[in-house]
Amino acid sequence: LTRLLRSDDFLSALIEQVHVEKNGEFTLAPKVGDQVIFLGKYDNEIPERLARLKVFYKKGLPYEGWQKYKSFDLRYAQQVVCTKR
Repeated sequence: LTRLLRSDDFLSALIEQVHVEKNGEFTLAPKVGDQVIFLGKYDNEIPERLARLKVFYKKGLPYEGWQKYKSFDLRYAQQVVCTKR
């Protein structure tokens, strides 16, 4: 996961911390804002999940603003599920 994050300029600049939960799932903390990003367990879907996150940050958040959401959940197929504040 660290290699994937560091090899991408956008994700490297975005993600500040990676937490491994007791159940083996990864939670990411961005450098901007106080949101939580639920990534899920490491599997073959991680690159696709990170690609969805990039699209959401580049195309979705500029319209809604950084502080509208408290969490982003990437564990669901082909979705970014957001929880509002």
